[in-house]
Amino acid sequence: MLKITTFCLLLGKAWQHLRWDPPYRALLWDEKWMRGLVESIGWSWQAYINDPLVGQNISAGVKGLGLVLFFAAWSVFLPPKLGKLRTFLLRLSGMILLFLSLLVCKEHGWRVGQFLELGLQWATPCLFLLWIRDSRGAGLWTKIAIASTFIGHGMYALGWYPRPADFLDMSINGLGLNEGQAEVFLKTMGVLDFVAAAYLFLPLKGQQLTYFYLIAWGFLTTCARLWSHFNWDFLGNWAAMWLHEWLMRFPHFLVPFYLWLKEKAK
Repeated sequence: MLKITTFCLLLGKAWQHLRWDPPYRALLWDEKWMRGLVESIGWSWQAYINDPLVGQNISAGVKGLGLVLFFAAWSVFLPPKLGKLRTFLLRLSGMILLFLSLLVCKEHGWRVGQFLELGLQWATPCLFLLWIRDSRGAGLWTKIAIASTFIGHGMYALGWYPRPADFLDMSINGLGLNEGQAEVFLKTMGVLDFVAAAYLFLPLKGQQLTYFYLIAWGFLTTCARLWSHFNWDFLGNWAAMWLHEWLMRFPHFLVPFYLWLKEKAK
């Protein structure tokens, strides 16, 4: 299950890098952060941002990272004798995804909730390595990553931060709600996100229900990227724009499912 989860996540991230434009330019074209470095190598800032070769090199670098993520995705199926190569690629992919998550956070004004929501998306390759080595802390770190993602999602659903228009659109288009009903629905789910995240760490009754919620809600929010934007007339564009968004969120329900199975087996 973790192999499939990690494979789908990294394949989706690879497509994002190879086909679209992750926010690396949020750093590389940020004058406040980059001007000193650019001028230290003898360029003026204007020359740097106006040179088409710089943009081409950034695009090539992003695609190069996409290839790394693509090979890392397939590395989960390598035999044990190639375990060192798998470990290297998965650690490298985890660092790439952590860096990308920080850039997304920067692009959104350093909102802590934004970084928390991406917890499972950058941590899953590392969690996979912990579990295949049967590390003692694997369960705790998995709970932290799950809680991080659901707390971050809950902060947006509650309106702690400006709620993405997509949240309302997916609720309206996917569930047939009107705007007012969608608002109430999202706030309710936001509260449940916080409760479920807390219950993961508390020795209370109801753990089974907690995992059911995490798995079901993670699955629904993952699949919402597909069904709420589906359009027969633009099938190719729909697939290019949303299939990778779907794959990238597989950890949101499969990692809680895996942890539930491990807890049941104790």
